[in-house]
Amino acid sequence: MADETPDSVRTDEDDRAIAQAVEGDAPQPSDPEAASRALADVQELLRRHRLVMDLASRQSRGKDLDRHELVRQLVEKQHLTELRSSLERMHPADIA
Repeated sequence: MADETPDSVRTDEDDRAIAQAVEGDAPQPSDPEAASRALADVQELLRRHRLVMDLASRQSRGKDLDRHELVRQLVEKQHLTELRSSLERMHPADIA
């Protein structure tokens, strides 16, 4: 038989241990200045993404559209990966 503690017998200490295990290496909320810097970094990533996509669309006019679409998809995936990586390092409160 598994050694399980029923919910009705679970203590506050058990709840804290469970919460800590679930959160694991979750990032901690940062001070307001660090959150502002993180916001500026994300905004810069988005600005660069728009700039690259605009440049790519201007260069593709009248050229091989299949190649352009492939490059556009690759660039978009790279930007999304970079953005996701930045957001994963942030606490949800800082993102909000």
